[in-house]
Amino acid sequence: MALLRSKKFEEYLKKLKAPDPEVRRRAAQELADLGDKRAVPHLINALSDEDRRVRWRVAYALGDFGETGSSEAFEALVSCLAVEQDWNVRRIIVMTLRHWDRKAIEPLINALKDESLYVRRYAAMTLGFKKSKEALEPLKMLLEKETSKEVRDYAKWALRKIEKSA
Repeated sequence: MALLRSKKFEEYLKKLKAPDPEVRRRAAQELADLGDKRAVPHLINALSDEDRRVRWRVAYALGDFGETGSSEAFEALVSCLAVEQDWNVRRIIVMTLRHWDRKAIEPLINALKDESLYVRRYAAMTLGFKKSKEALEPLKMLLEKETSKEVRDYAKWALRKIEKSA
């Protein structure tokens, strides 16, 4: 069984560099599904793929390693969040931060200021799931300044979740 997993792992690594973006996307997910931490550095490299759909699939895949506590995956996602141009990739990164412990709070709070309302919405929602008291004031500030009703609604929801957990 271990030999088969090892062969699959090597096969997926090769596919992660395939010319076809669809093959690279599937390879990222397949590597995450294997759950082999050796995939993390390869997935981190793929965060800079030219195809934005590959990058968002890689972000999802790296998020799966949050449950194993991979600080390497966390740091790569947070670094990518700061420079990624595509709002959908940033949104997915924000969603995946729910898999990490308290160290994810600060990047999530920072994401409340993102230019994309979708990123702000998911940052508020993820903070609500994490029930972080540190997020109370930033979420209240978001409510005061936010122009999007949808984002305000998620911020209100997050505040209620956090306040109920007190």
